[in-house]
Amino acid sequence: MNSLRLRILVSVGFLLLIYLGVAVAVLDDAFRKAALKAEEDRLDVQLISLLAAAVPMDEYRLTLPSEFPEPRYSTPQSGLYAAVFDRDGERVWQSESNIGLIVPWVKTVPVGASDIERLAPDGSSELLSYSMGVTWDFDDGTTRPFTFHVAESLDAFNEQVGAYRRQLLSWFGGVGAALVISLGLLLGWLLRPLARIDDEIVEIEQGERETLSSGYPSELAGVAENLNALVSRERSRGEVYRRTLGDLAHSLKTPLATLRTLLSGDRRADVDRELERMDETIRYQLAKPATRGRLIGTKPFVVKEKTDALLASFEKIYADKDVRYEAEVTDDLTFRGDPGDFMELAGNVLDNAFKRSRSRVWFRATRNDTGEFLLDVADDGPGFPADVLAEQRIERGQRLDEAESSQGLGLSIVAEICELYGATLTLGERDGGGARVLVAVPNP
Repeated sequence: MNSLRLRILVSVGFLLLIYLGVAVAVLDDAFRKAALKAEEDRLDVQLISLLAAAVPMDEYRLTLPSEFPEPRYSTPQSGLYAAVFDRDGERVWQSESNIGLIVPWVKTVPVGASDIERLAPDGSSELLSYSMGVTWDFDDGTTRPFTFHVAESLDAFNEQVGAYRRQLLSWFGGVGAALVISLGLLLGWLLRPLARIDDEIVEIEQGERETLSSGYPSELAGVAENLNALVSRERSRGEVYRRTLGDLAHSLKTPLATLRTLLSGDRRADVDRELERMDETIRYQLAKPATRGRLIGTKPFVVKEKTDALLASFEKIYADKDVRYEAEVTDDLTFRGDPGDFMELAGNVLDNAFKRSRSRVWFRATRNDTGEFLLDVADDGPGFPADVLAEQRIERGQRLDEAESSQGLGLSIVAEICELYGATLTLGERDGGGARVLVAVPNP
């Protein structure tokens, strides 16, 4: 996650999920316990009403009326059940609601004790049972222990808890979503100065702005001031270089102009073009310390204009070899960087290809789907030595072919420029034989 806003939102969202989850669990547990306690209290009231309605009979037995104020006792499988057991565990009475249902009662409970448990009868829903052991005094003074049981279906209880859980989840889910959305909007407002400083840096790099604007928060004011100072120092240093080296280049114009006046003949136009190229090369080489690898303040330029000039020059330089070339460069392809860097980069690669080719050179400049600028040059010459392909590195001064007279600087200079621009230089073999050089410059 490269977005600071996304990182904060994911982190806060994760924490909200944990804390809200804990809150939901605590509230759910509290509600469930409260609802269960209310259920137990209702069963306790039902059991007391049974005790109040019990009537002693002969042979130390108890009986209860067939009709109760609570009609569910009289309705089979109504969800409310009752039974009475004697000290031997024999059932002495049960409600009419028990008909058709076998409830696994706990037969006896010690006198004075009570018991609450969950029962699971066959073919019916779970029941909550409340039992109490009592002693009954008969008229002749005899006492006998009995166990009273009351049980109620938990369907209503479970439905109540389920409804509460759904409501709780919807409430907290809505609150969590609202918090995340609110936080996202708040972060957008809080991080707006960062987005602004990022946009202004891009404008400075593209030459559309001189410095960062003012009015940043105190936390970013120092950063903006330091960046402005850095840009100002770079521009000042570059301006000093340009003035100094411009003076030096100007001093060389007079000898070049003298050469132009002394030369005459049919090749005058060609000589003038090459002298102009020498003039440009001198200016570029003198200005290298101030311009090489510089992106801040540079604007994109059209590549085809530069490559057409280079190809035309190499075609004349290597006219005796009768080298044919194929170039593929679109009219709208641009490169953002120093034009001199590009000319030296493409010029050295093309010079090496023309020099080592037998009769064909292929040149292609394009941009791939990820925005990388690709420079692809191939020839039908002998190709690179095996050790060069293995190491993918050209040492300064290394000759690619000992039989040739070469300073071996071209591709090493290309490698230096690639390093300045963060580009990738790949040396390979062309399909069908020959050398291939691929330069991939990332989108700045």
